[in-house]
This record gives sequence, structure tokens and C-alpha cells, in this order.
Amino acid sequence: MAKKRLRGVFSFTATPMRDDGATIDLDRLRSHLDWQTENGVHGIAVLGSTGSNGSFSEKEREELIRVTVKHVNGRLPVMAGTGSITTDEAVRMSRFAEDVGADAVIVVPITYWPLTDNEVYEHYSRIAKAIKIPVIVYNNPGTTGVDIKPQLLARMAEIENIQGVKESSGDLSRITQIRMLTKGKMTVFHGWEPITLQGFAAGADGWCPGPDVPYLQADGRHRLHPRGAYGARAYGSLGRTTAASAAHAGCGT
Repeated sequence: MAKKRLRGVFSFTATPMRDDGATIDLDRLRSHLDWQTENGVHGIAVLGSTGSNGSFSEKEREELIRVTVKHVNGRLPVMAGTGSITTDEAVRMSRFAEDVGADAVIVVPITYWPLTDNEVYEHYSRIAKAIKIPVIVYNNPGTTGVDIKPQLLARMAEIENIQGVKESSGDLSRITQIRMLTKGKMTVFHGWEPITLQGFAAGADGWCPGPDVPYLQADGRHRLHPRGAYGARAYGSLGRTTAASAAHAGCGT
């Protein structure tokens, strides 16, 4: 397992497509990765919700992860989205991401059927035991219909390389609950953009925003204010607030 904990602002990139709507535009992807890097984010994430994880085949996702890791080339940590509808596929994707050099995987539960807590636990346990890089749990119940609550995350935190969670339920109280129940073992990324500043004040270790998608649909010029740069400044300026909130919750940063 990686010794260094991931934290800060991880930009979740959109996946640019060519005009035919069927082919990933890898040149535009590289340009967009450079733009995000130059504007001060602390890390890059691909194939999250913003990256339309569920819209691509396994081979397309592998190509996108490979190109991203190669192009970023160690400038920033790369988090690869490997959530899949079956556990076996999620394990394959996570192993692939590790093999090509991703720094972590972020896994959202993709399912048609309601899942029990034990089923969710087993899904993540099998993925975590198959790789050595950190696993970040992605809780986005509004999209997935699966709500991974703080009590379940506390169980999952006992698995060595389940290192963090992107918490996108919109419930700020969960940030404090997760920190308390896991005794600070889990990095908590806030994933609900309308209340980002409140998330940091509640004790979040980082933020996972989507980029300004219109940039990808324009003519290639960087027209819009990069949220990544703003987020990096916000993260830095709220460091003391976050530390104070963590101390109040009884766990370290």
C-alpha cells in the first residue's frame, strides 16, 4: 500500500469525444490533462461520473487509463475509476490500473439490484485484496441507489488499502461521522459541489470537483475559470479550519 495519503483537490475530468460521438478524443484528453495540471490541482481522476464511466467498454476504459497515466507522467497522482457492474470486472480493471501505474483506484458500486451491506463490503474487499494501491470508495447514492453509510465505511476501513471515500451524499454530518468512526484512517473527499466550503469546515481532507465541461466542447482555447485552481486555493486557505474541525471531532488530520 502507498505510504503517502491522497488528499487535496482531485479534478474529475470529462472524457472528450470526437465529432462522431463514438470515439474518445485522446489528443483533447491530453490537452485537458495539461490544463488541469497547470492550474494547480493536487491530483487527476478519470472515469468518474463526470468521465461517463458507465458509457465505455472495458477496452476503452483501459486505453483511457493507460494514456492518462503515461501523459501525466508522475506530475500528479492519478486516480482511476474502475467501478463495474460485476466484481470480477472491477477486479480486472483495478489490476490493470495498478499495472499501468495509476496511484489509486476509485470504485463506485454499479448495480441494477439493491445490495445489502455485506454484499457491498464483500465487493470492495475482493477489489482491495487484489491490488496494493489505495482504494477510494465512491459513495454517490443519488446516482447509484446504493448508500454506503459511515458505519459500513468503518468496517471497510479495517481492510488495509481501503484508504478513503468520496462522500457525495450531500449530508455534511457524515464527514464528521466517518472521521470519528474510522479514527482518522480514511481520507474523506467531499464530493457535493454546492456546499464545498462547508465540507472543508466539517473536516474534509479534500475535494473532488468536475471540471468546466464547456471547455471540452469549445475550440480548444482555455476560456473558463479553472475550478481546479480555485479549489486548490480554497483547500489551502481552509487548512486551519479543517484542522480545528478534526480536533473537535477527536481525530488527527
